[in-house]
Amino acid sequence: MTVVAEGESSVDIPITLTVWDFALPEKISLDSVFLFSCGTAYNGHIRYGGSPESKESLARMYFAEALRHRMTLANLWCQFPPYTYDSDAQTVEIDFSAYDELVSDAFDGNLIETSAEFTTARLPSPSLPDEGKVLFWRAWADHFREKGWFDKLFYYLPDEPTPDEYPYVVYLADLVHEADPELRTMVTEQFEDELAGHIDIWCPDTPLFSDTYPWLPDPAVYRERQALGEEVWWYNCCSVESFFDYLNFFVDSPGIYARIFFWLTRRYHFTGVLYWQTVYAYGRTDKDMWEDAYEPNWLVNGDGTLFYPGTPDKIGGAHDIPVPSIRLKRIREGFEDYEYFRILDEMGYGAWLDDQLERFCPKTYVWEHDTDKLYAIRRRLAEKILGTLDEEPPDVPADLEGERGPDGATLLWSPSEGASEYRVYAATELPNFYIVARTDENTATVRGFGLQFDRPFWFAVSAVDGNGNESELSEPLRLDYPSGEEPSEEEKESSWEMGCGCEQAV
Repeated sequence: MTVVAEGESSVDIPITLTVWDFALPEKISLDSVFLFSCGTAYNGHIRYGGSPESKESLARMYFAEALRHRMTLANLWCQFPPYTYDSDAQTVEIDFSAYDELVSDAFDGNLIETSAEFTTARLPSPSLPDEGKVLFWRAWADHFREKGWFDKLFYYLPDEPTPDEYPYVVYLADLVHEADPELRTMVTEQFEDELAGHIDIWCPDTPLFSDTYPWLPDPAVYRERQALGEEVWWYNCCSVESFFDYLNFFVDSPGIYARIFFWLTRRYHFTGVLYWQTVYAYGRTDKDMWEDAYEPNWLVNGDGTLFYPGTPDKIGGAHDIPVPSIRLKRIREGFEDYEYFRILDEMGYGAWLDDQLERFCPKTYVWEHDTDKLYAIRRRLAEKILGTLDEEPPDVPADLEGERGPDGATLLWSPSEGASEYRVYAATELPNFYIVARTDENTATVRGFGLQFDRPFWFAVSAVDGNGNESELSEPLRLDYPSGEEPSEEEKESSWEMGCGCEQAV
């Protein structure tokens, strides 16, 4: 590739491509809900000097750009579909003509160069008495069945309800099911017993997912709900900035923070993702969103905004277009990664994939931040799909020896041919080993991890090659605290940290 810049010498950049002999499906496998506002987008373009032909034509450009990034926009109406309600006759009539013209191509796979189509559709809520709401939702269900879109439809219950709002959430969910028992209800809340039996799609916030705080439902609870036929999605927003190292879509976070969302989605077997807005900053009249992405309400940059209003005044050209953010490119890569996961699941390699992901992203706030390692695992996934993956592990490390003292445990073993990394495991009782360190040398000093001076510990080591294949554990080595030596009180009370160049295991 040759790069040319005005007033500068051209630069030739060598590029080598590896083309995998399989294709990602054109249809999108992962359900998603990325909220969108037709009016906010249109007004934002006007404010930045644009002149879009109409709200509808601009919205269709945003729909197309979203599909090119494998995501689904929600709130797909530029004006609410007009309806009439006859309380005496107990009928609702809805004019779907303008709505269908706006969304049909996006739902039927006819909008962009591929057959990609939106995976979800949000059921709106009218200003009607309860009996009118039931008729209104029933009419939507009937229309979507007729069009072949019914499986996309869901009702978004009150957002992030508090416990005192649970009775109303249940009441509203039951109204939706009265309209049509097969309509899905979705709540942006972790599993709660008070809501059980009324919710079809659970959608917890990332920090409120159970692997963070011990008082929340653990992953087994969501697996139980899925076994009952319910779905589990999840979402992220500004709350992910607190306390732990969560994924996020912020401007100033490395790109892998957005991409890892989709790895963790498959890690926990969730089937959908939600994001609260894509054009939020378009409505900010106090600053230029092209220059300033800071959101003082949440103390973060870019939350709720994944597009920019591409007007001729800003970017040139003849007409308005949506401009996707760099973060949206990372999100698309995450969606594409998920398609690798889906292919492997369909090939019967789900258990193997579980093992890979549990190592790479064991928790919502503990995951591999090195993009090179992400691409290495992605290569392994591709080779697994193609049947060319080298899955032969290196030799088991031998001659493990070591000693314990005030500085922890010092270990040494013979190198294993082909190993690029060693993993050190510890146990207070056999055979319950847990990983405590990673190192690229055949020696390690380990501190902490409950190495109490007054009890024996067992250690073992495995070898890992460049393909991530891990050997069996070495023969266990028992190490006791040296007799006749007594650690100081400070040593007894310290939390002992990892040392000697080892990386703490995730």
